[in-house]
Amino acid sequence: MSFFIFSYHSVKIVVFRFFNYYNKNISNTVKKAKEAHALPRKKVNTAPKLCILMRNEHFFTSTDYEYAIINEFQFMAASWKYNVSLIFITDTDMAETDYDTYMQSGHYIGAFFIGFSEKDIWVTQLENTSFPTVLLDCLAPAGPYVTCIGSDYILGMDLAVSHLAALGHTKIAFINDSENMAVNSYRKEGYLCGLKKNGLTFSRKLYFSLSENRNALPAPFSGYIKPAVTKIVKAGATAIICGSDTIASAVMDGCRALGCQIPQDISIIGCHSLSLCERLNPPLTSIDVERAALGYFAFTSLRELFRGMPLQSVKLRPRLSLRKSTAAPCRDNTIL
Repeated sequence: MSFFIFSYHSVKIVVFRFFNYYNKNISNTVKKAKEAHALPRKKVNTAPKLCILMRNEHFFTSTDYEYAIINEFQFMAASWKYNVSLIFITDTDMAETDYDTYMQSGHYIGAFFIGFSEKDIWVTQLENTSFPTVLLDCLAPAGPYVTCIGSDYILGMDLAVSHLAALGHTKIAFINDSENMAVNSYRKEGYLCGLKKNGLTFSRKLYFSLSENRNALPAPFSGYIKPAVTKIVKAGATAIICGSDTIASAVMDGCRALGCQIPQDISIIGCHSLSLCERLNPPLTSIDVERAALGYFAFTSLRELFRGMPLQSVKLRPRLSLRKSTAAPCRDNTIL
């Protein structure tokens, strides 16, 4: 039998050397780990920045046209690790700073314009911009980094007119928003094409364009809508197509004030198919422009511009959402 005898001194030396080696290796390991995963105390967000620039601050609510578009754009941007800022732009903002300078100062790499018209200062500057930019419902300048996206409003109006003509309407009126924006000019063009396609003639008495200078909030609509409704009904209209669901809601009130029943006496069609349509009495038939799809394609179009794809415009096909506000016309149309 063998015995191993260690003196206290030898054991102390062995233990000291072991822990010295252990601590030295642990320290090196910890140091390397810290260097490999070192982060500043405050995390810096380095995700690329996009901005949504809006002109219609009044209309950003859950029932409005822009809401679903913005939601889908932000969802797509987040899935691709982009940061998105929503910014309301005034005439003063555009007068004080040119578009490219604004983008540079905010460190943005691309923008999505909502609610702008072709006459806005920044839109006129887009022909020479170096920043990829997508415009909603606005005619895009001939710049290499600019594209526009929207619904085919010419087709949408054609669908509305054809639906009413199939029901037997021959006097179909149209209350449009300001023609100073290209999208409303497209609506008028679609209205005229629909009339011609269905063998109907255009009457100036059955067309009304709202003033561009009217207040954007819904409340003052009555001051503009009631005269239009009275004029149109007196002209013998049995159906009215409106440039938006908000206008259509005010038209319904104007028709009831004249003693008209909807749709027994007069049929009404809106545009955009907002959630508002289901709450109206009767529920409003409307041109559905697939708002979520517009947000999706706005983002994907912006990414294509980043890649150098020369997109000029993207148009989505609308459809007519039928509800309870349209019916065959009465034989006796002597309301007033």
